[in-house]
Parts: sequence; structure tokens; C-alpha cells
Amino acid sequence: MKNFTWKKALPVVTLAASVLVLAFLLLFDQEFRQIGPELHRVSLWCLPAALACMVLMWSFEAGILMVACRDIPGHVTYGRAFRLALIGQYYSALTPFSSGGQPMQIAYMQRWKVPTGAATTMFLLKFVYWQVLITLAAGIGVWRYFAMLTQSPGLLTAVMIGLFISVCATLAGILPLLRISVVKPLGMGVRFLGRIHVVRDQERAMEGVTQWSADFAEARRELLRRPLRQLVLLVLTAGQMVALLAVTYVLYRGFGLNGTTFEGVLLVQCILTVAVAFVPLPGAAGASEGVFYLLFATLFPRGLILAAMILWRFCTYYLHLAIGPVVLLSDQLASHRS
Repeated sequence: MKNFTWKKALPVVTLAASVLVLAFLLLFDQEFRQIGPELHRVSLWCLPAALACMVLMWSFEAGILMVACRDIPGHVTYGRAFRLALIGQYYSALTPFSSGGQPMQIAYMQRWKVPTGAATTMFLLKFVYWQVLITLAAGIGVWRYFAMLTQSPGLLTAVMIGLFISVCATLAGILPLLRISVVKPLGMGVRFLGRIHVVRDQERAMEGVTQWSADFAEARRELLRRPLRQLVLLVLTAGQMVALLAVTYVLYRGFGLNGTTFEGVLLVQCILTVAVAFVPLPGAAGASEGVFYLLFATLFPRGLILAAMILWRFCTYYLHLAIGPVVLLSDQLASHRS
């Protein structure tokens, strides 16, 4: 028991909790007994195509990281960026609000001599671009499918709350990117933590804050003074988003369905993403499955919705939990060899 840490137990606990939530939902679903025949209706090309969408999503994220890192100190190759993308997705899947991905990515980038403040700027900019795109798309989706949403008042309420929080999160992300010094508010935070004895050496902490702020400001200046580079990052972010959302459309067509357009399925998926993004559970467990079931019940026939939800959840969530430890282990072995 001496070697037990919650950090080591977190992946197991998260996976167990997610599986239990999914099992609970399935056992109380009357269609669960028909899941076998439903899955047999899926075309052979469907799952490989859905997995290809995920690989494409990781590739776009790696491209975003590599392009953004050109303007900040350090050396990030495409191979490193791809590994970093998988690590980020893994820790996001493990933590509430997907909050663990970017801090772990920033920690990993320190190995490649990337200053923490500069890395923070890059990930903040990446977060803002994602939030702007997903919020706009979800807003269009709500406008287009408002009549469908009104049929379930509880779902409509959840979607509108999620959309409001998404707008607030976008604005909160934009503010630090403006030419405003963050030293004073951070200094106030350090002094407060010092008074409650969380920070013992306030002088050293303030030196760290000052250095972080200088790196942040320099990276912000370098990143934002290249409009063409920002356009490239925006396009890559849009590609990443479409690749992830396209998994649902691939599954939709894999079941032999064609009554809804690619655009229509993506807009509904954007609504789902915004509705569950701020559920305080790893992977928004329970909420993701429930909202998928409610939203896509009008697009998938009743006999197929359960199988579609399981395949979608496997591709977009459990796959990250499975691949993440493999990437981390290979990274540690490579570090030991070098």
C-alpha cells in the first residue's frame, strides 16, 4: 500500500466508473437484448472508417501544435506533436471537464525546452479557436433543430445552459489574449495563498509568476502578429472538429441510413458536444450517452440508436483510454533508452 497513489489509480477508477455508467444505462434499456442483431447490421467498412476519422482528428491536432510552436521557443517536431495530441486526449478523458489534458501537455513540452508561459499562450489560443467554432456551430444547430429540441424541455434546458457556458468560456479565454498584464491578478493570488499558508515562499513564487508572465506576453505577441498563421491554425482547428464529429455520420451511413445530410448530423453532434462539455465527470459519463440517445433518436431508427451510441462512445472516448497508456509507456521507454 505504500506505493499506492491516486495518480496511478485514476485511470482504473475512471474506466471502471465509465463502464459501470454505461452498463447501468444498457441494463435498463429494453432494447439491450437486441444489441447483437443491431451490431450485425453495421457495414464492414464502418468501424475502420470511424477509426480513420479519429486518426485524422489526432493528425489535425498534431498539425495545430506544430504550427503554433513555430513562434515560441523550443523544438516540437510533428512526431512529438502527434504523441502530445494523444497524451492530451488521454488525460482529458480521465479528468472532469476534460481539464487534465492541456496541463499535462504543457508539462511534457518542458522536456523540449518550451517555456511554460509560452506553452500556456499556445494552448489558450487553441482553446479559443475550438470554442469559437464549436459554439457557433452549436448555435446554428439549435436554430435549425429548435423544434426538435422543444419536444424535450429538459434537453432544451441542458442545451441552452451548455451554450451559455460555452459562450462565457470563450470570452474568458479571449480576455487573457488581449494586451493586458496578468502579473497583478496573479500576484494577488500568490499573496492570498501565502496568507492561508498554501504558498510558503511568496518571494520565490512571485519570481516564477513574473517569469511566466513575461514568457506568456512574449509568446502572445509572437503568435498574434502573424494573421496568416492564425488563419492556418483556425483552418486546422476546423478540420480537427469536423473529423471528430464525422464519426457519428460514418456510423449513420454504416447502418445503411441516408435520410439526413452530413451537415445535419454534424450540427446535431455540435449540440451534443456543447450540452455535455461542462458536466463535471470524466468524459461526461452518463450525460454523453443520455444526450446522444435523446438527440439522435430522431435520426437513427429506434432499433439502431443503442448500437450507434455504443460504437460512437467507443471511438470517441474509450479509444483514448486504451491508447493513452500505450503512448505513455512507449514514451517512457524511449526516454530511458536515450
